[in-house]
This record gives sequence, structure tokens and C-alpha cells, in this order.
Amino acid sequence: MRSALAALRFAGFLALTALCGLALVASGGRARRPVFRFWARSLLRLLAIRVSVHGAPPPAGVALVANHLSYLDVAVLGSLVDAVFVAKADVASWPGIGPLARRAGTIFLDRARKRDLARVIPLVEAELRARRTVVFFPEGTSSAGDEILAFRSSLFAAPLRAARPLACAALHYESVPGDPHASRSVCWWGDMSFVPHLFGLMKLRGVTATVSFVAETLWEEDRKRLARRAHDAVRKRWQPTLGGER
Repeated sequence: MRSALAALRFAGFLALTALCGLALVASGGRARRPVFRFWARSLLRLLAIRVSVHGAPPPAGVALVANHLSYLDVAVLGSLVDAVFVAKADVASWPGIGPLARRAGTIFLDRARKRDLARVIPLVEAELRARRTVVFFPEGTSSAGDEILAFRSSLFAAPLRAARPLACAALHYESVPGDPHASRSVCWWGDMSFVPHLFGLMKLRGVTATVSFVAETLWEEDRKRLARRAHDAVRKRWQPTLGGER
């Protein structure tokens, strides 16, 4: 029964992603924000994911950072804010999602090549100067939700150079009692393979995603101090995924 549900959802995911990809091609990229938000909200409905929001989303044109738990983070935040996302370079080659992400304007960063930051930071800066929100995950990788990793400070240079403030959010997931724990069924980390994990996620009866926005935006003249303040702000609103020990 669960496998049949997952198969139906997987087919729906592929159809939705293909439809939105075609819409982006047809619009020449001009409708990338509304199309991406439609994709994100439709995907959450398809997977029975309820989003609980605490606080108000930030105004447009800021850098937004959050702790990183899953590829699902992009759909959850994308359903709430019109934004450009910074993603790891590997995402560009993922089936279905990769082409959609490219057409939606995602900025891809190869974290294995430090020199790639010299290319990416000006791209993020340009989006911020154009008063578009940019989301990035400064931990640099996703976790099981049992801790918040140190924030890497490199990308924090972009909002400083663009003279734009920084907003923060904390993410948390809970699965339905009786389903596999969110630390493994929703959070995606370590050496987990993408497609098997996604298929397992689609077997779940439901998920609650909690997004806690920090009320104040941050500003510093030093990117390392800004990264530390952002980490502290996220940690204060963060809920650990109990049972998420590695």
C-alpha cells in the first residue's frame, strides 16, 4: 500500500516538475519566481507536508540563511518566499530537479573548488542589488537535525558587498507517529542516496515542517562576525530533531 502511494506520488512529482520546466521555457525565464513557488507549494501538497510558520517572512531583497536538513528545505522555503537559491553543484545533474533548478535561476556552487566562490559571490551580490531575495545554507551540508554545524562565512560577503541585510530562519521536521523518524525519513545527510530517500519520503503519511523566522535582520561590517551572529540567531529558534543522533 505504501509503495503504491509512493509510486503515484513519484509519478506526480515527475509530471509536476516537467510541467513547471516547460512553463519556464515558454516564459523565457520571466515567470521563474511564480512558477517555482507554484512547484514548491504543489509538491508539498502532493507529499502531504504541512508547513507551520512562526514569525513573518523577511522583506524582499535580503539574504536569507537557515539550517540545512534536507533537499526538502528548498521547497519549504520556496513556498513562503520568492527567492533565488544557492545550491551545491551536484544538484544541477539530479534527474528532474536539476533542469528545473537551472531554469529557475538557481546559483550553483562547487564547494570542492574554493576558487568557485570568486564566481558565485558576485552573482549573489547582483541578485541582492536587484532587490531579489537569495537563500543559502551556510552549514555547507545537511544534517540529521541533532546539531547546527558551524556557519561557513564566505557567502556572507555577498550581502555586505551589496549593502543588504541578512535574515535568518530555523527549520524543523516531524513525521507522523508510527512512520519512520524524521531524522532519517525527511532529513537527508551523510551517504544517503537521493532517489531511494525520496521514494521513502513519498511513503510517509504526512510531515510537519516548521519554519521559525527571526524577527530582526542582521548587519555587520565583517562577514565572520555576521556568520557568528546568524548562527546564534538560528540556534535560538532551532528545535533539535529528537532521535536524530548519528
